[in-house]
Amino acid sequence: MPVAAAVISIVAAVAGGVMQTVQAKQTARAQEDAANYNAKVAGQQSAIAKDQARYDAEQIRERNRRVISSQRARYAASGITQTGSVLDVKRDSEIQGELEVMNRIYQGDLQAAGSNSQANLFRMEASQKASSQGLLTAAGAIGTVSSAAGAASTYPGFTGGYGTPSSTPKIYDGPNAAFGS
Repeated sequence: MPVAAAVISIVAAVAGGVMQTVQAKQTARAQEDAANYNAKVAGQQSAIAKDQARYDAEQIRERNRRVISSQRARYAASGITQTGSVLDVKRDSEIQGELEVMNRIYQGDLQAAGSNSQANLFRMEASQKASSQGLLTAAGAIGTVSSAAGAASTYPGFTGGYGTPSSTPKIYDGPNAAFGS
């Protein structure tokens, strides 16, 4: 009966170790998949940030064209010619408008760069999770063997293939004495 209990214990230890290894690999795989998805989303956010900035820049340019056209119309209605300080005001409006456009594009580029950095971090995380699956398998195998050996060693008569068990402990009585008492 002790042999059957030992076998059952060893089988249970092996099964438990295999299940833990499979679960750890599945968890690592799920984390890898999540990191890859997050990288994809961050990449999309980068493209969206750039597109939105370009769209906003065009809206700013269009608004600036309307402002300059309105200024021109007011000057013409009041009889002011497009010379001297009127040209300076118009030119300043154009410059300020273009600076606003450039600033919006720059903000979009910064947002895109941040999203790209986040995507890269997610890709690195996914890579790390993928490489950890092999380590988890090896660690699981080692743990399984260790558990099985530990379970087997708790049963009387287990020798692990290193001889027969003895009920009499061996004692060392000195350099000239024989082993055993």
